[in-house]
Amino acid sequence: MPAPEFSRLLSNLLRAGISPRHARRAVEELEAHYHDIVEASIEEGASPADASSAARRRLGDLSAVQAAMEAQPALRSWAW
Repeated sequence: MPAPEFSRLLSNLLRAGISPRHARRAVEELEAHYHDIVEASIEEGASPADASSAARRRLGDLSAVQAAMEAQPALRSWAW
């Protein structure tokens, strides 16, 4: 299973008016967390595909992350 589309999430957040600083930080943290979960699963004996699938399940739906960030006015760009 391929990695989540983190670049797509970043683009969606920026289009929604989330400040670049907040958008980049959130996506970088999600991506790092994803890779940490995959790495830990592989170390525990999971196949790369199973590890990726487990990491995607643990991260959840990225559109929910996007919606939660969009609901926070403090994360908006001042130019928005």
